[in-house]
Amino acid sequence: MKINDLFFELSHEVRYNIFRETCNQTYRHSDLEKKMEVPGPEITRHVKRLLKNKLIRKNQDKSYYRTNFGYLINKALDYFEVNIRFRDFINSHEINAIPKHLLLDMGILKNCKIKTQTMENIELWSQIIRDAEEYIWSVTEQALDTDLPVIQEKINNKKIAIRSIMHDKLIKKYVQTEEWENYIEGPKPEVFQKLSSKAGIPETIRKLNDLKIVLLITESRVLMFFSDSKKIDYSECLLAENDTNITEWSKAIFEYYWQEAEPISKAELLL
Repeated sequence: MKINDLFFELSHEVRYNIFRETCNQTYRHSDLEKKMEVPGPEITRHVKRLLKNKLIRKNQDKSYYRTNFGYLINKALDYFEVNIRFRDFINSHEINAIPKHLLLDMGILKNCKIKTQTMENIELWSQIIRDAEEYIWSVTEQALDTDLPVIQEKINNKKIAIRSIMHDKLIKKYVQTEEWENYIEGPKPEVFQKLSSKAGIPETIRKLNDLKIVLLITESRVLMFFSDSKKIDYSECLLAENDTNITEWSKAIFEYYWQEAEPISKAELLL
């Protein structure tokens, strides 16, 4: 079988849907008739072709289910479907910000939503921070002044894990200026003693001077912004809610950039 033969076999919508359904659960012939709402002879014709090409198998109880080969092809189809669905978003953003070894897993994003309102997206970022109960992981070049007291309160009152990769300019904006006390309550040394003991700062913060992705991960939601040709585009983002697979995939992206980022010393924070 050549790759064009495979695409031809899956080019018929009914046959494609039969294959996709049998990759998720077993189906008898009669079940497929009801599910697809097509006559039995047509189901038979499509099933025979899928069997011939070893994409599905017939079990002893006469039900149909995907083969191991079918499983791998089905995973690849998730990748294609996500790319087709998000085609305009992909073409207008620097998707290569996703590490190469994770790009082929983009099929995981099939349950993501695209959000297209800048102000709503920024508010969503803040809401996700407010709702976080277990951890907050972020890759960011900006921070809302209103978010900082919320984060400090969470650290002070709860056992919440904070990990952050910040753009170098963001570190300079909030730490290396006299404005610090306006955003975080208390003088710098006092604040950092508390944050160091409760949140592990500065060990939990690193810096990068070039970001093409902005990422927020909590136990229940993931928010992703990408760069367009010039800068991070906050007018569009991808949102995932309560999806463990997307959360773990996003954490792998974070870990990749964590290794690329530079540690921050206490001396830098207290300047």
